Amino acid sequence: LGGVDPRGHAIADATDAALLGALAIAGREDAERWGTERARVAFVAMGRYGGRECSYASDADVIALHEPVGGASDSEAAASATAIVNRVKKLLGSATSQLGIVVDLDLRPEGKNGPMSRTIASHEEYAQRWASTWERQAAVRARPIGDGELAQAARSLFESMAYRQVSESEVRDIRLLKARMENERLPRGTEPARHVKLGPGGLSDVEWTIQLIQMRHGREVEALRTSSTTDAIAAARDAGLLGASDAEILLNAWDLATRIRAGNTLATGRMSGVKLDVVPRDSAELGALAAILGYGSGGLTALEEDWLRAARQARGVMERTFWEQQ
Repeated sequence: LGGVDPRGHAIADATDAALLGALAIAGREDAERWGTERARVAFVAMGRYGGRECSYASDADVIALHEPVGGASDSEAAASATAIVNRVKKLLGSATSQLGIVVDLDLRPEGKNGPMSRTIASHEEYAQRWASTWERQAAVRARPIGDGELAQAARSLFESMAYRQVSESEVRDIRLLKARMENERLPRGTEPARHVKLGPGGLSDVEWTIQLIQMRHGREVEALRTSSTTDAIAAARDAGLLGASDAEILLNAWDLATRIRAGNTLATGRMSGVKLDVVPRDSAELGALAAILGYGSGGLTALEEDWLRAARQARGVMERTFWEQQ
């Protein structure tokens, strides 16, 4: 499913279908338990899942929202919503040991300490009073699943979080967080230049660069209000916020990094682990990856050179655009 397609649409679409199917089952079971429907639940896809850019190893990062129905009280609706969400997690996680979908709700307000699901009003209050800068940035990747009224309300909620005016102090917060990630998150013993996710010019650099542009200009440029990294880069280019050559550099690095991650999974059969995000040093592993990515004779050297060049160029764009270094 999906091959090494860098967009990851097929995996995200399949996850959407599974999630909506499990939600229908869980909602029906809860209504049967109480003799009436007490809560309507919607999921908002986040992160790479939100951008429809899933890899084979991606969890389904979501935030759950609900609304009371049938005259249910707020507490009754919250209890039913929690039960429905937990049932969805169980249904998808137990599909098979190999093919189950991990539904991850850790990006919700207050993380693991927060309620499993909130109403739109509760989430809106949280966003206005307590949401941190990183939560605003995460909202850029929000994509409500489905097209019901609750999903539409969620879309408006997350757009208002992501695209209100960004202050200079918030820009500093974003840059400080990125710097801290670069210092702390790279796995020990990993060569930074070969790490396609967290290394210089990797996925993180590309995504943080375009997300800052989106947050700064999304109020005025409607096309920037997208959870898709590639669509956002194209929109920034078309709006004159990113030069055509810089946009092409970011797209090339993002595409190659994503294809390398998918290729590593296909080459090794691994669904997790540090090696999925690294251009291999081992010649046999590198050869298998190069073959999957369509490199011919001499593919080992060509793949390495392509990645190092793409990453170096993407890092240069980030330094000029994100860090504003001349």
